[in-house]
Amino acid sequence: MGGKTDKHGDLMTSEENARNGYAAFRSIACAAFPAQADRVSLGLTANVPQDLQKFVTLAHTSYTNAAQAPWTTKMTKRNYAPAHLTTVSAALDAPASTESDSAIAAGEAQQNTQARGAFRGNAGALTKLKL
Repeated sequence: MGGKTDKHGDLMTSEENARNGYAAFRSIACAAFPAQADRVSLGLTANVPQDLQKFVTLAHTSYTNAAQAPWTTKMTKRNYAPAHLTTVSAALDAPASTESDSAIAAGEAQQNTQARGAFRGNAGALTKLKL
């Protein structure tokens, strides 16, 4: 169960960092590009989804598009050069990876708990199974 808790904590921290970084990016990009067409192209018009996978997809799109012309010049002046945007975009995969690790840890914790219950009266078997 401890592994499940650790992985869940990692997921929350990783996702929170990604969302905070994207919120800062959106704020700067919206100020730099007031035209609706630019905001649509950069994926800045809709609300940020609560679902992690939808959020990652939206953020990837925003970062990728902002690293291309005609947005590059203004975004570079605001500390979002194409190389930085590529790095930030790649970092978005961490929450998704952590989410997968969290799901695996939860499954393992459940299996270990069931195994302990099955061998409750047999300490020797629990030792051999390292449970």
